[in-house]
Amino acid sequence: MTALAQGIILVLVWGFIATLVMTAALFIAQNVGWSRLNLPYLVGAFFTGSRHESNVLGFMLYMLGGWLFAFLYYIVFSVAQHEPQRKVEPDRTRHVVRRERHGADRQDYRR
Repeated sequence: MTALAQGIILVLVWGFIATLVMTAALFIAQNVGWSRLNLPYLVGAFFTGSRHESNVLGFMLYMLGGWLFAFLYYIVFSVAQHEPQRKVEPDRTRHVVRRERHGADRQDYRR
């Protein structure tokens, strides 16, 4: 199995799990009374007027949106991983910070 195929499978699995957990958290918050927001219903109500159909269609579209978000997340991080790293000069940075901290740039300090 190639690295790309493994990445796609991982995105599908973890995107599904993450979206399911988020949906469950929103559902629990709504039923406990902490929130009145139901995003899957809101998404489904945009496309149909029936409450039952809105819940079913909204859940399906919400899951597809979660997978889309997971794929975008995967693409951003895979591209960022392959960016060339800029060299940082740690010694120079450390000396600048040390000089600033101890007041080495003051005129009265230099004699």
